Amino acid sequence: LMDFVISNSFIQNLRFYRNPQTGQYYLTSNKSNSGSATATLGTTTVAGSFFIASYGVNGQKLWHQEDAAGTSGSLFESYDLTTDILNNIYFSGSVFGNSSVLFMGFTVPQTGDKPFIIKLNPSGTTLLWSTYPQDLNGTYNSCGLAVNGSEIGYTGMCFGSAYTWGSQSIFASNTNQGTEVLFGRFNTTTGDCLSLVKIPGDNGYGDSGSSLAVDSSGDYIIGGGFGHLLTVNGTTLINEGSQSDFFIAKYATTSCSLSSNEFEKEQGLSFYPNPVNDILTIDIKENSNYSLYNLQGRTIKQGNLSSSQNTIDCSLLVSGCYMLHVEDSNNNKQVVKVLKK
Repeated sequence: LMDFVISNSFIQNLRFYRNPQTGQYYLTSNKSNSGSATATLGTTTVAGSFFIASYGVNGQKLWHQEDAAGTSGSLFESYDLTTDILNNIYFSGSVFGNSSVLFMGFTVPQTGDKPFIIKLNPSGTTLLWSTYPQDLNGTYNSCGLAVNGSEIGYTGMCFGSAYTWGSQSIFASNTNQGTEVLFGRFNTTTGDCLSLVKIPGDNGYGDSGSSLAVDSSGDYIIGGGFGHLLTVNGTTLINEGSQSDFFIAKYATTSCSLSSNEFEKEQGLSFYPNPVNDILTIDIKENSNYSLYNLQGRTIKQGNLSSSQNTIDCSLLVSGCYMLHVEDSNNNKQVVKVLKK
């Protein structure tokens, strides 16, 4: 049993996450209104309308943070949370901006709903950075996050003739023409927006991304809902029903061009032992870079390999299946499956 007791809308809005590297759990929730919802985390009663809490593998509370909105409710919400290989925490949601909403120093001065991304250190004591789009306000009710090496991907919704986030801006839609699926990339160190793209639908529908993952090649997989038409890479999906349909779209980081020779190389990469307990040895002929991913696409380890430094320490890995991606100086790529005892 985890050491928390919550009621009413804190129950309805509760979201639950787990860090696969540490086994720690994270909870987020918020009040939907100014009603009688209560939350007690360990021995502490939450005074704000939103909280994020961390729990150990045995269900004991480690820490929590909350906003300073008091009993107002519905001003600060979180829809997704993820962690990186250093166990930093990223979470995203919607904030109703005005000077009364304050979370660990984060506030949005403009009145109106905005999406946000926040990065906390592993112990939850420091807000490392926060970011939100400029100018436009509207309704936001879903999003997805995924860490991909030095960047974090975000999917949600966008609208307006100039949707601007940091230094990036795109045309999303004209006034009162609905929302489009948004996919953005951000630097994990600074929070700077690296790029924005949309998946176009037709006018008058509320399309949105709600889930995001990264595969072993570093490609992004977006899931979400669309109301009528959605065009992905020249192909138009059609929803004939009265409710939203679910879609999946893949954004590749590089074009797919695997020759038969490269395929044979992938099958021939020599590494041992497999399954591995402590040290994995890779036989390579040229200096290479490697990345080790879990099956959720998260980068677990990365570094350089050479003929004299051709081992990877796997002693601290959780038992399970991983994908090892090796690329040499001639851009020859090889991917193999590694099992950890």
